[in-house]
Amino acid sequence: MTGTATPADVAEIELFTYRQPSRYCESDRLEAFARSEFGGL
Repeated sequence: MTGTATPADVAEIELFTYRQPSRYCESDRLEAFARSEFGGL
C-alpha cells in the first residue's frame, strides 16, 4: 500500500495523556531499555 495522509491536528496538551505511566506498560523499565537499545540514534 502506498500513499500519504496528513497528520491530524492535535494540541500538545492532548499528547500528554500518552506520556503517562500505564498499568499495561512498566514505563520506567521501558525507558531504560529504549535508551540502551536506541539511545545512539
